[in-house]
Amino acid sequence: MRIGSLTVTSIIDGEISIPTEGVWAGHSNEEWGEFSPLLCHLTGNPVQTVGSFLIEGIADRLVLVDAGLGNNPTFPFSGGALRSSLLALGVHPDDITDVVFTHLHLDHIGWASLGGKPFFRNATYRCDSRDWNHFMAAEYELPEWEPFLSKPEFDAPQVRLAPIADRMEFWEGDGEVFAGLEALDAAGHTPGTTVLQVGDSRESGLIIGDLVHGYTELLSDDWALGAHIDSPAAIEAIEKFRGVLFDTGVPFAASHFPGMRWGRFVTDAVDHHRYEQLPV
Repeated sequence: MRIGSLTVTSIIDGEISIPTEGVWAGHSNEEWGEFSPLLCHLTGNPVQTVGSFLIEGIADRLVLVDAGLGNNPTFPFSGGALRSSLLALGVHPDDITDVVFTHLHLDHIGWASLGGKPFFRNATYRCDSRDWNHFMAAEYELPEWEPFLSKPEFDAPQVRLAPIADRMEFWEGDGEVFAGLEALDAAGHTPGTTVLQVGDSRESGLIIGDLVHGYTELLSDDWALGAHIDSPAAIEAIEKFRGVLFDTGVPFAASHFPGMRWGRFVTDAVDHHRYEQLPV
């Protein structure tokens, strides 16, 4: 995806596919309507991609947004292909100068370290300080759902992130991370969940991270994700960015939309909002 002078490439690490009600309580696979082509053709379950976004063109930086699942994901997650996906583009992990986390859930920090060492050996790692303080606190306990989707002895944030602690830099809320990348406060899913605005003076786009996990959350108010740490705040953040996405038609990509494709909302004559994928 070309955004102004920058290039943003989706780097697929893996996926998860479970019944709709396992993600959005009270809903079913039959309710996807116009988005039913996004469901697995055999199981009927929604497919959620997991991966990262590679940003090229910001001065001498090579930026990776999020760090996927890691090399040993737990079922129903599958994959661990970020390393190969980067190499397929001619990018070595040592080429990455900055790793920017939208938040610190396990499927976004998986390649932060490997075997107790920073995986991106030349990178500075960055996130909202509120997420770091929450997930790295001595009293932090994994939520009930997380041990079923991970190996806590390897994947817990205190384990995965400890090797990069001395490489971390922080922001809090809104603010420029560096030229070409701006943090926009979207707290709720986690205390420091961030939407990232990428671009230059000519054009911008939004990497919305885990603001939502599917199109339905943006098009309807009653698809509530069960994994928010602060649901009222998460819903408020969704409402705020829904307005931006609907009103401006700005291109955006989300961490878990199938294929991590870029798209935008378009509005018809009767003020009906429709999601439209953009060309690869």
